[in-house]
Amino acid sequence: MTNLDETLYVLSATLAISCVGIVVLGYFIGRRDLFLPSNFYLGGTALFIGVSGMRAASQQHLVDYPPSVYHKLYAGFAVFFMGILLAYLLWRFPRRMAGRFFRKWAPINTGTMLLLSLLTIGLATVPLFPIPIPVVGQLIGKIFIHFGAFAFVFALAAWQLDRSNPLCILNLLFVGGYAGLLALSFGGGRRQLVGILLAAIIYGYWVWLRYKPRTVALCLLGAAFMGAWIFLQGYGYVRWRKGNEGGLARAVESVQMVARGAESAAKSSLFNTAQPSVEFTLLAIHMFTGVDRARDGIPFYAAYNIFANPIPRQFWPLQKPESLGKTLPEIGKEHYQFRGYGDVMWSINPVAYGFHDGGLFPILVYGLVIGGFLRFFDDLMIRQSTNPFLIGLLAASSGHITGFARGSMDVMTWMLIGCVLGLFLLKFLSQLLFGTGTEYPRTDHVVNYPRFGQISNLVRRAKSGRQSFLL
Repeated sequence: MTNLDETLYVLSATLAISCVGIVVLGYFIGRRDLFLPSNFYLGGTALFIGVSGMRAASQQHLVDYPPSVYHKLYAGFAVFFMGILLAYLLWRFPRRMAGRFFRKWAPINTGTMLLLSLLTIGLATVPLFPIPIPVVGQLIGKIFIHFGAFAFVFALAAWQLDRSNPLCILNLLFVGGYAGLLALSFGGGRRQLVGILLAAIIYGYWVWLRYKPRTVALCLLGAAFMGAWIFLQGYGYVRWRKGNEGGLARAVESVQMVARGAESAAKSSLFNTAQPSVEFTLLAIHMFTGVDRARDGIPFYAAYNIFANPIPRQFWPLQKPESLGKTLPEIGKEHYQFRGYGDVMWSINPVAYGFHDGGLFPILVYGLVIGGFLRFFDDLMIRQSTNPFLIGLLAASSGHITGFARGSMDVMTWMLIGCVLGLFLLKFLSQLLFGTGTEYPRTDHVVNYPRFGQISNLVRRAKSGRQSFLL
């Protein structure tokens, strides 16, 4: 390990420890809720930037990078995180918008949640049947695959409101099991499965564990996370198998393979889980900056590619723009004689994309946008903490928010847009069928909402007997 790699290792380890410390200590001292969207992003940063940087420093690099590439890497991440912090801590607009919009919802009661869970799990089945209509088929695929997590949360809400009702219990078992099978049947990555596995954990936290002693909550959540982690690592043996066919037959085969691989996966290296995100960032800096660059970048190409992503290829007069995750290995094979890479898609994080898109200024812009989004989503969850619709959105998007730190930014952005569009659709359908029965108070005049510790202490002191925290 060279001196440059030793520095990279130390800084990466410091970043990983800092991200985990913000999440855990912020929860323990009562300043931050545990299951905030920003905490999922911090977890992804710890793994896919911090641990990935340690991996890059410990292994053979794809190219021999000069010292300037390392210096640009540190500058890029410093500017990126500065943009996130500035938007998250100082920008008041996202907080005010969270207190003003999305306040009216369908009635939150046992009957509504029960029927809505069945409707939503039915909609989640639609992507199994291809729709050969341009644009419509693509949008349905991007939106409806997330409905399994929403349906599971609605089933949990129905059961939580009437725990002794056998119909709610049977519905919960059916919807939860079927949503898990659907996530396995779609194939591809693990993020849909993450949403299903975390749905019960996230819902349990916001409506129950949030108001329990923090040591008890952490012990219970830690045990649940350990089981989910082992299962997801076992699923890693499934996702790269040959064949692209979907359906329930694939789901059954997936369950069998997960069971065989879970034991060995539990012992797998954290470096393998982190993936080479930082290595790809070093490569992107080397390729697109400096006098020895292999190619010139395109200003704000990520934003352009996000816009182009949902438009079918047949509608493009010329070739449709390709993701940087696809072109980066192709450039590597052409200019650096990479071997062993076929038709692959690499995960490119926002900093790597930023150096391709023009340097530090695009990186700062991307950081500001991400910080503003996380602040808006965090405040929505805090101000409507027991809203099943928002908890469903958080469960469905949790894997994408965590994976956003790894990339690719254009792909993950459309996954998040699909979750949000799914929320809008479910909000519209539920109010169309059941009317508007729940309205949260307007709180945009409260810029700094009470801290988590203050809320949980007040609830514990005011609580008398067994009661639901749903409005």
